[in-house]
Amino acid sequence: MGELTDTFYFIAYVKDRTAITVIDLAFCVDYERDEFDYVNMENFDNHNDAIEYARELSDKYDLKYELFDSRYDSSLNEYLNLEL
Repeated sequence: MGELTDTFYFIAYVKDRTAITVIDLAFCVDYERDEFDYVNMENFDNHNDAIEYARELSDKYDLKYELFDSRYDSSLNEYLNLEL
């Protein structure tokens, strides 16, 4: 069961479709999704599930994966959670 939030996550192309990343978007502005070049219509409740799926897609289709950079909560930014 997903976490209850005001935000959903989806996967979008970046850099002329040579890379993908996870985008977070508040439900109250879900119409802004059309401003992104989204990969598919799938939404995720949890950023970790979206990141895992995006990484799988990037491997499968030989695309670069751009780290998740939250628009709303910087503590979720993926580069902060990387193990060196």
